[in-house]
Amino acid sequence: MDPRRAQVDRRAAEIDRVGATADPISALDDHDIDATEMKSSGRDESGDPRAYDDNAFDASVDPRRNVASRIPDVDGHGAGLDGHSPDTGILSAMTVHDADSSEIIRLWPDGPPTHIDGVPDEVEYAARGGVAAGTTMLRNISDATLTVFTPPVASAANGVGVIVVPGGGWTISAWTHEGIDVAHWLTGLGYTAFVLKYRVQASSPDQAEFDALVAAMDAGLSVPLSAANKPRAISQVIATDNYLQARAACADDGRRAIELVREQAERFGVRPDTIGMLGFSAGAFLAIDVALDPRAEQLAFIAPIYGGETQGAPVPADAPPLFIAVAQDDILVKIVEGLHADWSAADRSSELHAFARGGHGFGMVKQGLPSDQWTDLFLAWLDDLRASRDQ
Repeated sequence: MDPRRAQVDRRAAEIDRVGATADPISALDDHDIDATEMKSSGRDESGDPRAYDDNAFDASVDPRRNVASRIPDVDGHGAGLDGHSPDTGILSAMTVHDADSSEIIRLWPDGPPTHIDGVPDEVEYAARGGVAAGTTMLRNISDATLTVFTPPVASAANGVGVIVVPGGGWTISAWTHEGIDVAHWLTGLGYTAFVLKYRVQASSPDQAEFDALVAAMDAGLSVPLSAANKPRAISQVIATDNYLQARAACADDGRRAIELVREQAERFGVRPDTIGMLGFSAGAFLAIDVALDPRAEQLAFIAPIYGGETQGAPVPADAPPLFIAVAQDDILVKIVEGLHADWSAADRSSELHAFARGGHGFGMVKQGLPSDQWTDLFLAWLDDLRASRDQ
C-alpha cells in the first residue's frame, strides 16, 4: 500500500475513534504553501465605478486583484438566527459583517429534508496555517444559508447570477478565500453572487482537538505521490458513512440554493437562464453531483475548481458546460482530469486548465504560481460562452 494512503487510513480510523469525523480532504484546503504578501481589493484602485457590458456572461472587464487576504469581521455567522422571517427564511439581521452583502437567506427555515447526525454548535475560527492562514473558516454547520452580494453600482449589474460554493472536505467551509472573496471579485465585475453555506459533517466542538487532528491529517497528506499513485476517485481518500451522509445532504442544499435563486431572481436583477455555479474542492463535487442529478432545469454553466467526479454515472444530455481548473501538484488532479474526460466523452462542453503548480485550495489567493491565472481564464471562458450563445 502507498505510505501516504496508509497514513490517511490510520488518521481516519483515529478520527472515528474520538468522534471528531474530520476527513482527509478537509486538510487539503489548508495545505502548506508559502503565500506572498497579499493586498485587499475588490474594485478599481481609484474607487470609481467601471462600465460593464449589459450582455450576459460579459467578462471583458478588469480581472481579480489580490483580494484573497481580505479577512472580514464575521459576527456570529450562522449562529444567531434572531430576526429572520419565519415566512420567507430571510435573515433581516446581518450575520456577516460585510458592506457588500445585502441579506442572508435560510435554505430550510422549516428544517432540511435530510439530516446529518450529531452536529454540535457551529464554530467560526481562523485558519492556523497554509495558503489561507488567518482567514475565516466555519465548521459544524447545520443551518444552510445563502449570503447575497450585489454589484456595488446597480447600473453595472449584468444580470448574471453565480452561486459560489466554498470547499472544505464536507467538514469545514473555507468561507473567506473560496467564498466571500470570490463574491467581492464577481460583484466588482457586475455579477450577482450567492455564497452557499451548506451543511457539513460533525467535528469535535473542542477547537484545540480539531486543530490537532487537522495538523496530523495534513502531515499524512504531505508525502508526495507520483501521478500513477494519485487517487482516481474521492472514495480512495475518504469513504466513511459520515462523509457519505454529508455529501448527500450537501447536494440537497445545492439543489435548494438553485431553486431559491431562481425563485428570487427578479428581485435581485438576475435572469434565471444565466444562473451558474462556481465551486471549490468539496464545493466542486457538490456542483457536479447536482448536475448529474439536477431534479430541475440545468444551470447555465458550472465551474468546478480542483474537484468533482461523475463516479461512473452517465453525463446527462443537457449537462451544462464546464470550466475546470486544477494544479498538477494537487492530490485530486487525476480525479479532476477524469471529470473532464467523462464530460468530453458525452459530447458535452468542458474546458480544462491543468496548471504546473498551485497545489490544492488556492481559491482567490495569489501565490505567484501558474494557478493564479485561473480567474482571468474563467472570465474569458464566460465571455466566449456568451458569444457562442449569441450566435
